[in-house]
Amino acid sequence: DRPEPVIVLLNRRGYAPIYQCVSCFTALSCPHCDRLLNVHTAQQVLKCHACDYTIPLVNTCPTCGHSTLRMVGVGTQRVESELQRLFPSARIARMDSDATSAKGAHERILGAFERGETDILLGTQMIAKGLDNPKVTLSVILDIDKSLLRTDYRSVETAFDLMVQAAGRSGRGAEVGEVVVQSALKDHYALQLALRHDFPSFYTTEMTYRQAGQNPPYTYLITVTLSHKEAQTAYQEAQHLASLWKGQCTVLGPGDLGKVADIYRMRLILKSKDLTALRTMVRQTLNTEKLKSSWMADVNPLSTL
Repeated sequence: DRPEPVIVLLNRRGYAPIYQCVSCFTALSCPHCDRLLNVHTAQQVLKCHACDYTIPLVNTCPTCGHSTLRMVGVGTQRVESELQRLFPSARIARMDSDATSAKGAHERILGAFERGETDILLGTQMIAKGLDNPKVTLSVILDIDKSLLRTDYRSVETAFDLMVQAAGRSGRGAEVGEVVVQSALKDHYALQLALRHDFPSFYTTEMTYRQAGQNPPYTYLITVTLSHKEAQTAYQEAQHLASLWKGQCTVLGPGDLGKVADIYRMRLILKSKDLTALRTMVRQTLNTEKLKSSWMADVNPLSTL
């Protein structure tokens, strides 16, 4: 009702993350990765977001031959379609890695929004930071639960940061800003504290959990990822390394990261209070052991996923 620009954030591209048969419940997956194929209706394709494997959008289940398949879940393309249905006169722009693949697309989309040529800017996390438009009075954050519930020690911190950044895009001018967050975890401390911009309380609460789990900054981490075309080889060599390191540090895993582009990956997470000793141990072992798998060691990783 008011001619004021709106930002809508959903950190999931594509139309739907799952394409499933209604008869046998098979969800179409990538043959090269342990990933489901995402629906992209604009291109009428199914696409793997890990290796970019792409096939035409099929209408028949490859498992049972049933002719009815359904799209499950929501991506930015689906939200764009719904916004166009609900607000047919609104000028809507989508900004995600698909929409900004062409040269200059990023600047073109943001420029149009800043000039007032776009009413609703929809996108992934790339629109959450650095966007300074004083006319924006509403930020909408969809499905923040996926970020909150990721199995990484920094997932809650990342979700809190995303909410605060997205909320900060509205109300930067003279008009009062409003923030709407979609969540089934309305009592989660990160959500409540993000809406109140209560950084000290979030820090205190989060550090309590970090200390209980002995995660950074209360300890140091190194992740070691082994990759091989044969799953058994990667797993056995990861187990071998774990047996060598146990007793010298805390060893978690090996954890199966699944297959990407026909390569299987196993990960070990190493914890220690002494980073120098941990690095020396990992370096000496990896340089000495004759491994068939390729490996990568990440010191103080930003993510353990």
